[in-house]
Formats: sequence, structure tokens, C-alpha cells
Amino acid sequence: MIFPDLPGAFATAAAAWALLRLGETPPLSTRALMTVSAALALLPWLHTRFAVLAAGLGIAIGLRLWRQPGATPRDRQVRLAAFFLVPLLSAAAWFGFFYALYGTFSPTAPYTGDDQSSLRYVPGALVALLFDGQYGLLAYTPVLAVAVLGARRDGRSLLAIALLYLAAVVTYWMWWGGVPATPARFATAALPLFAAPLALVFTRANPAFRALLWVWLAVSLATAAVVIGIDRGGLAWNGRDAQARWLDWLGPVVNLPRAWPSFFWRLSVPAAGQPDLSSEWPFVLHALAAIAAIVVIAAATIAVVRTRAASPVGRVTGAVWAVALGVMAASTVGWALGGSSGLDPSRSQMAVLEGAAGGRRPWAIAPMSVRPAASLTTLLRIPAEEPGVASPPPWGVFRRVVPGRYELRFFMTRPALASVSVRLGRTRELAALNLVSLSEQAFVVTVPETGVLVVDTRSDVRSLGGRVEMRPLY
Repeated sequence: MIFPDLPGAFATAAAAWALLRLGETPPLSTRALMTVSAALALLPWLHTRFAVLAAGLGIAIGLRLWRQPGATPRDRQVRLAAFFLVPLLSAAAWFGFFYALYGTFSPTAPYTGDDQSSLRYVPGALVALLFDGQYGLLAYTPVLAVAVLGARRDGRSLLAIALLYLAAVVTYWMWWGGVPATPARFATAALPLFAAPLALVFTRANPAFRALLWVWLAVSLATAAVVIGIDRGGLAWNGRDAQARWLDWLGPVVNLPRAWPSFFWRLSVPAAGQPDLSSEWPFVLHALAAIAAIVVIAAATIAVVRTRAASPVGRVTGAVWAVALGVMAASTVGWALGGSSGLDPSRSQMAVLEGAAGGRRPWAIAPMSVRPAASLTTLLRIPAEEPGVASPPPWGVFRRVVPGRYELRFFMTRPALASVSVRLGRTRELAALNLVSLSEQAFVVTVPETGVLVVDTRSDVRSLGGRVEMRPLY
């Protein structure tokens, strides 16, 4: 559980600070330059991929030293020599390390014969590293997207280095960083490079746009609080199943994991051979559509606020509405592209059952009345949750099912014979059912203890329009 990314981020932050300080007066001391160069020299030893950050930042600082105004040629040469001394010695030792172990100076030697690396992976994986609902950097910290507007002078250099590093990272197929893994782990070391461009955008923004930036910052911090604070950080860890845990928690009634782009929903990876890169395009289209929806609504709201809302309260109110409407529009587009209705009430209905089992009285709320519910049997029709993209996925999943008797009802648009297994958890089988060629049929199962009910079938009945729902019999 000890990763090199956080120490790498400290070294990156030091180098970014030095690059910015070289443009100010008084000039950065030679001792400070050598300290920063030592930090950069350490980066490739933490992980081979950090060599891209070290080289990019080292070249950017070297160019700034060479062009630094007011310095004599002698001063420039001395400061350049002081800055590059430690990195050059470290680089010689680093390449020698690979030669001693592998008989070649190439840092890619440990990965020779690894078919998981290819430049073909870069376009789709780079979009995924930024926007995927489980592992995307901007999905969790949307305010960082604004940094692209700060691509001026030093900001342009820092963003270019960050982009180069991210592109190098995603040449490796496992860009998500493991199963399970935290969001954008491979991007952590590059995060300090976004600070200066983001600060530049904040300082130069007009009042209406600045209010929008503050709201996006609040959304980013709130997302971090949810991911870190709920379940002792458990929401931060995701499997490669296209079900973002934080979005699942955030929307107990609506299907937010399907609303936001997911790299894995339609990804096709054969059992043997290379992944089908053409299967990435639905995700890329989804991501572009979501971005367009958010940007268009944000731009329209800012234009309205700039002309009609002069007070700070009016600007903040407009910014809040811009974010809310943008997220709503992006979600609606996502459900349309993914063929989802957007509703996912199973967990909320299970919470009602759990409360009733614990002695709490359920209430039925109708358009013109509110009354105690006499029986949940006639009220609840609990659809199965989407099982994600596990291979092979089960037909349906019901989480936190309390003990009791339940009717499982199966529906198929095109009737077909099927053998169904109903399990509690992974292995405990409660029933084995044989579906006949009917459009609708039902079976009763008894759940002895609280757990996850899994309905599985050997044949893929979802392709026949198959679905399953459950209702309590008490």
C-alpha cells in the first residue's frame, strides 16, 4: 500500500515552484536550485514513469536559466552546471542500474515482451484517465479542468509537461492502476503542475466566471469529502466493473454510474489477444457529449449573469444553477446514449424493507394523500440492480436483502428456456429454477439471513429482453 506517487508529487511541486520563481526577483539562489535538482534526480528512482516528469521539468528549468535576463554568460554557465550536476550523475547511475541488471541501458528492459504497452492505447486511455467515472481525474476534481484556460507562459509549459507525462502513462494498458485502485493514481505525481495555471485563471476571471469557479471548487471538495469520509475511504476503491462506488452512493434512486461516462461499459477485451480499440468510441462520444452539455450551459448562464446580476449573491446563485443544470443535462445525455432509463430504486426500496423489518412503520405517499402502508407486498416491486460488467455478469443483483420470503418474477420479451440459480452471496445456493418458454413467470424463495441475493443463468437472457424483479411476501 506504499506507492511512490506522493513523494513524486512533492518533487514535482518543488520543480514547478522553482520554474515560477526563476521569473521573479530576487533570483533563486544556487543552493535552492541544487536542492530542486536533487529532487528531480530522485524521481526516476521512485518509478520509471517519473523520468518523463524529471526530464520535462529539468529541460524547462534549464531553458529558463539560459534565457534569464540580467545574468552574464558566466553566471548562466555556473548556474546551469550547478543545476544539472546531480541529475547527470544520477542519470548515469540510473542507466547503469538497468545495464547491470538487464544487460541494456534501456529503462524499458523490465517490460520487454510485455504486450500491454502500445501507443495505440493513448487516445482512448487519456480520455479515460481524465473523465472515467471510476478512475478519471476530472470526474472527482472537476475544477482542475479550468486549468487549461491558464495555458500562458509558464502555465503552458507546466500543462505541456503534465500532458506529456499522462500520455506516457497511458501507453500501458492498465492505466487505471490496479484492481481495486484509487482514482487517477498514476496522475498523482503530476497534480502540482495544475496549480499555477489554475491560479492564473482564478485571478484573471471576471466576477461571474469566478463565482462559477468557486462553485466547481466547492463541488470538488465535497466530492473528496464523500470519497474519503464515507466508509473509511471505501468509496475511493473501485473494481473494473463500470460501477463507480461514489456515484452509486450519491444517487440511491437514480442510476448515476450509467449517467457519467465509463470506459468499461462497452469495452471489448477478448479472452486472448489485444483489446478491441473500436469499442472505446462509445465512451469517448459519451465523454464529449457530457463535456459539451456542461460547457454550453455554463457559458449561457455566465452570459445571463454578467448582464443581469451585478450583486455577489446573484452571481453565486447563477453559478450554482449553472453547475446543477450542467450536471443534469450531462446525466440526461448519458442515459440516452447508454440506453438507460436513469432509475435505479432497488437500494432505496431495500432500505424501506430493512426499516420495516426493524419495526419502523412505512408510509405510502401518493399525489393527494399520505398514509401508513398496510402491506409492502402490494407496494414494492424491486427491480434488480445492474450487475456491472463482471465476466460473465449475473442476471440480477439485490443488495442488503433482509430475511423473509420473496417472490422472484422473471420477464422476457422473447420467451426462451433457461436454467436459473439463486444464491445468497457468492456460493450459498438457495434455489435452482428452470424457466419455461413464457413471457412472465414467478418463483418463491426464502432468504434466511441478510445478504446479497444473486440471480444467475447460464445463458444470456438479457439479450432476449430478460429482466427480474422481486417483491416481499409479508
